[in-house]
Amino acid sequence: MHDSARPHGTLNRRRFLSISGQSLLAFSLSQLIPVNLLAEERLPDLPDGLLRMGRDVFPHEFISDHHYVQPLLGLVDEQPALVARGLDVLQQQAQQAHGSPFEQLDEAERVALLTKIENTPFFKTPCAAA
Repeated sequence: MHDSARPHGTLNRRRFLSISGQSLLAFSLSQLIPVNLLAEERLPDLPDGLLRMGRDVFPHEFISDHHYVQPLLGLVDEQPALVARGLDVLQQQAQQAHGSPFEQLDEAERVALLTKIENTPFFKTPCAAA
């Protein structure tokens, strides 16, 4: 049977599937927005360089910052002295070697600095937290 005989506002199987798919997509996207906003709101709480370090140690381009922020914030809350000392050392090494803060270096320079500290408790702790 041809659908053209039915009024335009009638719900048929094709229209039902189209509306259902659009609704499901809209709902899925709306669920992602608060998570991303939460991650962006919490970013200023992280010390400079910590998020960049987390992203360099676990480089996943398609994962939002939220998945890095939550474990790193927990680490800052649990071990603030370790994080502060470790980041100070990392930032000093970046300044001495390249004249810039760690988070402003290019990837190869950051990886070289992280390789130098990979056996320290500061490096191992964020790896375990993430």
